[in-house]
Amino acid sequence: MLGRLAVDVAIYRDRVQVTERKSGFFVDKRADLPFSTDERLIADAARFEHALSHALRQILRNGGYMLYKPSALVGPTDPPLSPEDRDLVRKVLRDTGFREIEFRDE
Repeated sequence: MLGRLAVDVAIYRDRVQVTERKSGFFVDKRADLPFSTDERLIADAARFEHALSHALRQILRNGGYMLYKPSALVGPTDPPLSPEDRDLVRKVLRDTGFREIEFRDE
């Protein structure tokens, strides 16, 4: 039976972790190319998107997901997201196909 894709996204320096909520399937993806700097958690949007998309592909390989209005809950992040990083995360998730995006601390 197909279920709507709903994930939790945790972001750390040069690492993303994605958990599919229904199954609990967890992916920990270290970035092939660093996306963080000392000053910013997400300094390179393209590299962040690359790491996130690789983690999401591993989730989707399990199958059984509808891609109608997929949702993402973002958090925790370490360090906390700056307003610029928050906007960037929202943009990357939208570009990746997510329509419902929430942040744990909102």
